Amino acid sequence: MKKTLLFILTLLLLVIPIQTMAYTVGETIWHEDFAYRVLDITKFNVSFIGVRDTKSGAINVPEQFNDGKGTIFHVTEIGGGGAKCKNITAVTLPETIEKLGDACFGDANIAELTIPKNVKTIVHSAFYNIGTKPKITVTSGNQHFASDANGCLYSKDMKELYSVPSALNPAGGTYNVNESVENIYYSAFHQVAGLRKLVLPKDLKYIEIGFPTITPTDDLEEFELPTGGNSNYKVINGVLCKDTELLAYPRAKTDKDYKVPDGITSIAARAIDKCKFMETIDLNKVTKLNNTSIYGALKLKTITLPKDLEKDNVVGAIASCEYIEEYKAPAGGCVNFDVTDGIVYSKDKSVLYFFPPQKSVSNGKYTVTSSVKTIAKYAFAGCSTITELTIPTNVEKLEESAFNNVYNMTKLSFDEMSKVTTIDKSAFGWCQKLQQATLPSSLTEIGNIFTSCEKLEIINIPNNSKLKTIKKDAFKTNKKLKEFNFKGSCDLEKIEESAFYGLIELEKIVFPKTVSTIEKNAFAGCSKLKTAEFAADAVITTIGQGAFADCGLTSISIPKSVTKLDREAFYNCIYNHRTTKTNQKYPSVNL
Repeated sequence: MKKTLLFILTLLLLVIPIQTMAYTVGETIWHEDFAYRVLDITKFNVSFIGVRDTKSGAINVPEQFNDGKGTIFHVTEIGGGGAKCKNITAVTLPETIEKLGDACFGDANIAELTIPKNVKTIVHSAFYNIGTKPKITVTSGNQHFASDANGCLYSKDMKELYSVPSALNPAGGTYNVNESVENIYYSAFHQVAGLRKLVLPKDLKYIEIGFPTITPTDDLEEFELPTGGNSNYKVINGVLCKDTELLAYPRAKTDKDYKVPDGITSIAARAIDKCKFMETIDLNKVTKLNNTSIYGALKLKTITLPKDLEKDNVVGAIASCEYIEEYKAPAGGCVNFDVTDGIVYSKDKSVLYFFPPQKSVSNGKYTVTSSVKTIAKYAFAGCSTITELTIPTNVEKLEESAFNNVYNMTKLSFDEMSKVTTIDKSAFGWCQKLQQATLPSSLTEIGNIFTSCEKLEIINIPNNSKLKTIKKDAFKTNKKLKEFNFKGSCDLEKIEESAFYGLIELEKIVFPKTVSTIEKNAFAGCSKLKTAEFAADAVITTIGQGAFADCGLTSISIPKSVTKLDREAFYNCIYNHRTTKTNQKYPSVNL
């Protein structure tokens, strides 16, 4: 019996194409300029996700394709992100499509689209990042969706509105949503040119809130909700609300000065999104904000906080509003916050929540207030007035994206006696002019805190540093990094995978003697890295796979402590190498 089973298994292995075993669910594969994501490896179904940037005009998505290695893939879905269609103007879908997933046809400008009859599912965010929404026609026989003469996409019973074409061109700028609609989904009105007034159905039951909003369209001035219906929604001076929550503020509402109406105590996520004309806002009786409640306001200069604003969810509630000059407290102040010199702190001033991006800073040099222990997420995001930043002694934590896009900052330093132990990811992300940074000696690990700081050239680690770990991909996006300097003793033990990967300007690294592990690809692709020095009494034991592959190393001395040297550790880079005479594991190395 065992021999029979073994024989059958052997036959199966012979008939199954060995190449199919190389594919994994979620993997992106390319075929003839089209990108697909693998959905399963039994039926070999895939989702079409985009095309190469060189592809333009009209495309026909195939029903299936052969990879040329024995596998036939079946295209059953559209979307899922990971590739775009930015030069595509027309798309024909095959009858095999059953689902339109997230982020279909990214950046494409499509005039018309036909939904095949077998489509059963369209996720609500299917078209959120498309360039212009197409006029949609649903094929006769589709049991799940419907379209109208305007090219709007609905559920079969017309109660759910998914999409309105960008070229709707409503007469007089006013569009009346079909009265049968009860639910309106994300990005339904995406860049509908000329849409100034949106009249909602009187029996509206549900709209999706957050990102993307239902109306990411730049010309909208007001909402309207007819009377006589059965809805919990209401419109106050053109602004859409529900019960006590403000849900959607029209981007082109003409008011320069806006006061949140009495009775409104909450502002939903992305409720005030990229408004064009608002210059001041009084939050009045609001007690609760949500993540990005006020986002990307193009002219907003002054925000007056409400007296009873809660601390929960306030972090990141106001984001990417790059023209704010000051925050104000109401008469009598705030219960939970302190507003000093236009900056928002916790009541005891230990947390800095909001720094106005346009706040005047003397000579561009700014030192954080000494009472601050935590700098909150997005606190300084988008600030343009700081060129040199100093973090004082008492600060202990910098939260994620705290200084995101402080785009004129060129120099960053921490007080010599700094207590900072934690700097969260992208804390200094996208600081486009940052050239030099000196980190605190108290820091124990470094992750990707300088995400996409494209001009960063020098990072200094001070004497007596407590740094133990440089995390995976830490500096991978800092392509101009030339120097990573240890200015004295350092407790560094591990450099993780791809920490310095592809840094083509990095020239030299001198490792602290405490380093024990350099993981795979840690310095791979550092083509100008000519020198990598270890101390005479180094304790390093492991140099990982491809750790220095494709570097510019001309010589290296491998310490006697090394017990594991993975394959291709020095691939394509060593011209002169040696091991220490006392290294019994690698008395000689063929690299």
